[in-house]
Amino acid sequence: MNNLHKWKILSSQMLIDHPLCQVRQEEIELLNGKVIDDYFVRQYRHAIGDFFIELPTGSFNADEEGAAALRELIKKLVILLTMSEK
Repeated sequence: MNNLHKWKILSSQMLIDHPLCQVRQEEIELLNGKVIDDYFVRQYRHAIGDFFIELPTGSFNADEEGAAALRELIKKLVILLTMSEK
């Protein structure tokens, strides 16, 4: 009774490889055939005492698609890079 299926990864690229944060972009084909870009952020989370992989999130309008995720990602990176300079 396993009717779950994985999405197909068409490409994967490390965009940022920094000691405080890693960002990876993947082009993914969904089960319905639609191709999307997805972004993953791996960063240290003190509350859990380890590194954590998460999706950048934020509010968006329907016509923005990936722009909201990218905007949120840039905001996080600016914070992290500012912290690393101190």
